[in-house]
Amino acid sequence: MIDPELRDIITPELAEGEALLWAGRPQKRPSNLLATGFFLFALAWLSGILTWIYHALTHETAYFLKFPQNIFSLFIIGVFLLIGGQILKHAFIAMKRPARQIYGLTQNRGIILENLGKGDVRSLGKSELGSFLRKGNIEIGTLEFHSPELKSNKINLHMYDMTGIAFHNVANPKAVENIIFNNILKDRP
Repeated sequence: MIDPELRDIITPELAEGEALLWAGRPQKRPSNLLATGFFLFALAWLSGILTWIYHALTHETAYFLKFPQNIFSLFIIGVFLLIGGQILKHAFIAMKRPARQIYGLTQNRGIILENLGKGDVRSLGKSELGSFLRKGNIEIGTLEFHSPELKSNKINLHMYDMTGIAFHNVANPKAVENIIFNNILKDRP
């Protein structure tokens, strides 16, 4: 049984004659070590910059308060703060991104809907779905898709895609695998 809410979200993306066989979403937040690493690096970066600013402003000579000689130094500090802020922003986006995905399978393809408000859609054909790795246990698991087409087409991947192309933490991943093999890949040699 497909959740009616997910069916309503995915149905507009279906081609004429396509039938939705399965729909799901992550059951829990996927862990993303790379995004966590970026987050920790951004915190260290920003704390270092803020410490540097504090010491520069509280020093007796107030080096950075001497205007206009050191306006360039203030500009450099602003650039470093901006870089740290951008790293932190991208880490947050990468951490929350998989939790905002919906997955679907039809008789012809797999569908990954991302950024639900913006309508980003990835369509996975037979070649992309044909090679995958199932991780996790019987209740909750991840299907990571590994095809030559996906590896050679990295330029088209979303810039925040640190998690790879996968159905993250779906309920009953073995049943999803069976749907892929019995419906989408049944004609494959």
